[in-house]
Amino acid sequence: MYLEYKKRCKDGDFSLGDVFSYDYGEGTVFNLGTQKTWKTKAELKAIEDSLLKMLVYARQNGIEKIALPKIGAGLGGLVWDDVKATINRVVKDYDDIDLIVVENYRNI
Repeated sequence: MYLEYKKRCKDGDFSLGDVFSYDYGEGTVFNLGTQKTWKTKAELKAIEDSLLKMLVYARQNGIEKIALPKIGAGLGGLVWDDVKATINRVVKDYDDIDLIVVENYRNI
């Protein structure tokens, strides 16, 4: 998956607002284009666009549950409340898909 992701980035086939899905048998991993590079800040519009594309793909492919970390709010540098509001706005029309956002994690 990483090599394909890297190739798409290099070739310009994966950019802000895009989603790259990788099916691995038991599930699907979604890569969301939320930052221009790993060094730059995430963009709310890119989060919105890539989330929407992810949800469309999920609906078309019968995916009923998706788990996400706090995208854009870690290394992406955005304020989590702003990202959360964007996520809530995007998912409101996709009540057939359970979107689980892991806000806090503790290693036990």
